[in-house]
Amino acid sequence: MPNITVSIINQSTVVTDDDVGSAVADLQTQVSRDFAPAWGRDAALTFVPSGSQPASGSWWLVILDNSDQAGALGYHDLTTEGLPLGKVFAGTDKQFGANWTVTASHELLELLADPDVNLTAFVQSSDTTGRLYAYEVADACEADNYGYKIGNTSVSDFVFPAWFESFAPSGTQLDQQNQIQNPFQLLPGGYISVFDISAGSGWQQMNGSEAQSRYMSRAHIGSRRERRRTPRTDWLKSEKPLAYSTARGESGTIPAGATAAQPIFKVTGKMSTFGGPLDRGVGPDEGLALFDKPDLHNPQYADLFLPAPPPGTSGLARRLNPQGNYLACRWNFQTTSRAFLRDAQALVVNLQTGKQAYAHPVDFGPDESTGRVADLSPGLAGALGLDTDDHVSVTIAAAREVSAFTAEAISLDATKGHGSANPNSKPPIKEFIASPHHSSRNGAKINMIVLHCTEADLQSTIQEFKSPNGRQVSAHYVIDVTGDIYQMVQDSERANHARGANQTSIGIEHVRRPDQPIAKAQSNASASLVRWLLAEYEIPRTEIFGHDFAPGYDRSQGGTSCPDRLFGDRHTQREVVDWVATNV
Repeated sequence: MPNITVSIINQSTVVTDDDVGSAVADLQTQVSRDFAPAWGRDAALTFVPSGSQPASGSWWLVILDNSDQAGALGYHDLTTEGLPLGKVFAGTDKQFGANWTVTASHELLELLADPDVNLTAFVQSSDTTGRLYAYEVADACEADNYGYKIGNTSVSDFVFPAWFESFAPSGTQLDQQNQIQNPFQLLPGGYISVFDISAGSGWQQMNGSEAQSRYMSRAHIGSRRERRRTPRTDWLKSEKPLAYSTARGESGTIPAGATAAQPIFKVTGKMSTFGGPLDRGVGPDEGLALFDKPDLHNPQYADLFLPAPPPGTSGLARRLNPQGNYLACRWNFQTTSRAFLRDAQALVVNLQTGKQAYAHPVDFGPDESTGRVADLSPGLAGALGLDTDDHVSVTIAAAREVSAFTAEAISLDATKGHGSANPNSKPPIKEFIASPHHSSRNGAKINMIVLHCTEADLQSTIQEFKSPNGRQVSAHYVIDVTGDIYQMVQDSERANHARGANQTSIGIEHVRRPDQPIAKAQSNASASLVRWLLAEYEIPRTEIFGHDFAPGYDRSQGGTSCPDRLFGDRHTQREVVDWVATNV
């Protein structure tokens, strides 16, 4: 009898108890028949229907709609007892045409292989360099078409231990379906997390030939990949198993008084971000319109706030957890009262891409003078692929009966809205083309801009920044000679553009050959973007550098000629300073 029990808990609204219950028996066959002989770890799976409790001492695999629902229901990084927990986002799977049972199989096997999300394989490339490969057993062969059937259930392919052994003899079976030919090979659509110990870039993702553009290959909030990048001291236990979503009534239906077809609140327009320790746009003692300090002790709202106040602060705005899903709008308190909003969920949609997520209202804002309609948490903006002044819609479409806004009055000062106005608009982004080569800033403040010359044409540059192989470099922005701006890494993330100077900088590439000066349209676009960045992140004008002159730039592997003759013939920082003085 296996000494591990995994409770399969259904909290999804898109798959039924019958769906999950019928899959559990086939998943048990995969674990005991296929996985245990290869990896030496078996488990007993038990199905926990809606309304029932998981057994004490069991690990959990929770079937949810999406990462937002996981937070709303109190499912975090560990079970309530501090034991391993996995998550399956069945709603996200269905949205992107994936099979939720393949994902359930994938997550279950990885939960068993590396329950603490801390195992790696080290491949040394020299005396001082090498890579750590995350011990994730299904990522390399991630995709429904590589899976196989057990009974009526589609399950995931998975790698054998030999996949992590560079010395494995030719002909060794490397995965269950025998589709992988070489150790560390990624099938098209597959991916793996790697940590280059000499690069200082933290955990990054290597992608197979089709994974880099797939939403499903991204690390979502609450996923194993997101947890691997998070110190274990910051992991949270789940608070309350089998709670109901605040976006639904206790019966799981739309409450009386509203219908999904008739939103009680909706706005469309530009957005920005706010809240958390790094938001200097709010004062250290600034509060929130919808929450008070006693709410810090309410487990229902624990996800919204950091465990302790950031140094030098006493207000709730800076204590917001920037990775949570929260937002502020200029609410109509006559139709959506303070009490209602505290327990509501708002649907936020990126109007450029259609990506959407639910978020918790926390404050009134932004200030009307900004011309924006919503302020989002940095984590929510990143998950939706948004940067300041991108366009969103915010909707509350289903609600309990709304009480009149009476005794829950908010001061006039609070209704002015938080946030400071950036006097410059962000220039239009022609296209966001995601590069896989980025990592967390780990709380570092953006305080520098680094200017580059691509030394290649636009297509070649974008292709290199997208490629999972090669130098694994990237930049936040690429500006073509026409003045078109392409974004490839979110501002909130660390791009790989100036080794040693990446943690606190924004990288801007300009498409020119080494012997060419910056083009006029390109210069105008770059100056406009730089002006916006300076104001948005409160960067001093003195902190704009050419690549070769950036403070902290690591020249141990040789310097660089970049930014070449972009700003003049002498290759000096003085030329960069003069361009800034004339144009920015």
